[in-house]
Amino acid sequence: MNKTIISILLIGFLTIACEKTETPIENEDQVEILELVNNLRLSGCQCGSTAKPSAAKLTWDTKLETAAKRHAEDMEKNSHFSHVGTDNSTFSQRITDAGYVWTTCGENIAFSQKTNAEVIESWKNSEGHCLNMMNQAFTHIAVARKGDYWVMVLAK
Repeated sequence: MNKTIISILLIGFLTIACEKTETPIENEDQVEILELVNNLRLSGCQCGSTAKPSAAKLTWDTKLETAAKRHAEDMEKNSHFSHVGTDNSTFSQRITDAGYVWTTCGENIAFSQKTNAEVIESWKNSEGHCLNMMNQAFTHIAVARKGDYWVMVLAK
């Protein structure tokens, strides 16, 4: 009897401990962007001269979203287009400041694309940006847009 109770409790604990906790996505744009990037990752693609095999799906992360929003807002407010913020922050500093503890991270920025599909296609057609999206080391993603400024942050 005691072994049965202990087994049930242990199974219940392991089930709870092993559950994935994904960040809920708040809007349709986020859902579409995540789907576009994950479809690209699952199919594999040619990033300039580098053929990239399929990669695991990414999950949305609100801390990365905070970092992406901070940079998109800064670029839009100051008509500034750079990976370095007007406060001299780097993307890794912005990710850390947002509370994400990372082992590897990257950032894509874009200007003037009008749709989610257009910005993902633009990044796909740029070798360095494409390699970021296809990087198998990354597990999390977020994208923010302010006006015509786009920021994608990827990390693990």
